[in-house]
Amino acid sequence: MVERATVQDAEEAVVAVMSALGHEMAPDRIGYVAEIVAAGDWTRAEIRATVNVLARDTKLRDHIRFGGTITPADFEGARSGEDRTERGADGGPDRVITTLRGFALKVRRNRLYSFAEARGLWDAAGQPGKLSDHVLADGTLKVEPTAMFTVVEVEGTGRRFRLK
Repeated sequence: MVERATVQDAEEAVVAVMSALGHEMAPDRIGYVAEIVAAGDWTRAEIRATVNVLARDTKLRDHIRFGGTITPADFEGARSGEDRTERGADGGPDRVITTLRGFALKVRRNRLYSFAEARGLWDAAGQPGKLSDHVLADGTLKVEPTAMFTVVEVEGTGRRFRLK
């Protein structure tokens, strides 16, 4: 079972990033930012991993040094990484590829998704290749080289999907 991040987890994360970057913020603003971050469907592991990414982010450090502040967008940006546009191999339409960064990538790769969540991520990525490997009628797994997800059977929960 995935532990969802609470507002308290998000608040601790905001304070940790601020401390690492030498930033000060009013307590009521910390609470406000934490509520928005927590509303973003984070797991506790993702939020801890994002603290590690943001605490080392030189762009964020420079932004703060010149009068900026930490925002929920900084957390989301560290989790989602960077987008680039790539032309399909067969000359097909352009698709957007999201590259996750650092610890966020490790956490995201280990997370198990429901079919709906996997389908949503696949759709958001521009439907690259196939959605997932296929489970054949005899129960064996047919590996699809272009699949974004692999199928994982979880006892008591059923079929889940993991990023390849």
